[in-house]
Amino acid sequence: MEKTMEKLLHIRDVADVLSVHPNTVRRLVTTGRLRAIRISPRGDLRFRESDVRDYMTKEQTIFTAV
Repeated sequence: MEKTMEKLLHIRDVADVLSVHPNTVRRLVTTGRLRAIRISPRGDLRFRESDVRDYMTKEQTIFTAV
């Protein structure tokens, strides 16, 4: 079975996709609403494309249910 590595996005890329400020993305991670990977001792964040898609789907569901 062949494994493919999923592309990791930078915080500014996620912010652009979600049309929010990078600090908002950090807050989503802190509150547990968006999954992230810490890649260095400094705490740099990277995001799997699938996690961002899952977040967008979940948020869209919340907004359409209101």
